[in-house]
Amino acid sequence: MMAVTDPEEHSKWVAPLHLVAQPMVSLATGSLWGIEILTRVTVAHGPTPRPDQYWQSAVSVDPEAAWTLDRWVWREALRYADGLGVPVFVNTTPSILPHAPGIWAGHERVPTGCEITRPGFVSASGWVPLAGYQRSGGLVVWDGSVPEDLDGAWPVTANLVKIPRRYSHGIASTSSHRQTSVAAWMDRIHETGALVVALGVEQPEDAHWMIQHHADVGQGFYWGALRGLGVNY
Repeated sequence: MMAVTDPEEHSKWVAPLHLVAQPMVSLATGSLWGIEILTRVTVAHGPTPRPDQYWQSAVSVDPEAAWTLDRWVWREALRYADGLGVPVFVNTTPSILPHAPGIWAGHERVPTGCEITRPGFVSASGWVPLAGYQRSGGLVVWDGSVPEDLDGAWPVTANLVKIPRRYSHGIASTSSHRQTSVAAWMDRIHETGALVVALGVEQPEDAHWMIQHHADVGQGFYWGALRGLGVNY
């Protein structure tokens, strides 16, 4: 665990991290398509900070924290996915990708995907390693996308675009206007050559709607709950 000198920061943010896996399912076959490894913060009392808040706090204390934490997550993710025969996905910072050969050592045959919250969040220096990663066979994912992200002329085109839970949850019973908008967004994603991932789906009617509108991959409690990896940082 990193050293923190400020007692208030220590009490508020420093807590064990643990990893969980969630399946990504092919909606064409119903079979396992991939695995996303997610970071969770464990606290005994009080509100639980989101992982991105933890990362920001950690980096404010130790500028090398992002590198240290990303490296740990990737190594555990690769160890978990080795032998499954499906891609493993991690939300990570592009700056770690040039170091991938060392992190991937011993797990080179595991297909991987780098999840980026939104393309507009990628720094100018981040596009170069992201493009190199994709050229080497890595999959690039827009994880928290919005429809407007497709309007940008980004240096890298995503292989997968996730429809976040705020759009997919309750989609089957929402207004026809919202349904039309989400369906049009999914069509535009397919036009770029990317796969559509229905994220955060919990109810069968929402899953059915997503399948009817040609989502390619499903991820959410309807298709599989989170499973702890049994490792902590």
